[in-house]
Amino acid sequence: MKTKIQLQDSFSYYIWPAIVFLAIAAGIILFFAVQAAIRKRKNRADELPVIVQPANIYSIKPKYLARLAEILQQVNSNQITVKKAYFQVSDCIRGFIQEATGINAKSFTLQDARRMNMPVLERLMQEYYTPEFAYRSAGDINQTISNTREAIESWN
Repeated sequence: MKTKIQLQDSFSYYIWPAIVFLAIAAGIILFFAVQAAIRKRKNRADELPVIVQPANIYSIKPKYLARLAEILQQVNSNQITVKKAYFQVSDCIRGFIQEATGINAKSFTLQDARRMNMPVLERLMQEYYTPEFAYRSAGDINQTISNTREAIESWN
């Protein structure tokens, strides 16, 4: 009786352990990436301070309303572009909110405004976004300044 022995390639013995190893390694990497993202998000939320109203909000409003009037005058006299005006209006409202609340709103994202429950800032940021970052700003800067002025005037 003849017996035939057929040897398999050595690679076939190592493929399944390699697949299992790679799956476990990918799972571990994914686990740590998710944990890092959760920690980062939690730390960022912890960094945002609680809104604190100043003793006299009415003492800071005139400064920012005057700044808006200055921006409008500069746009109307063609001293600055509409795009630059949007940047300045955005900086103005962020400065007002920082002074009014103690929160550094200069680097706020739209998500930060939502998380801090600041619908006024969120709405204005949405209004500023396209004209600020478009190649050619075509926004209605007069209406934007008016909306920003109303937001400052109605802030309590």
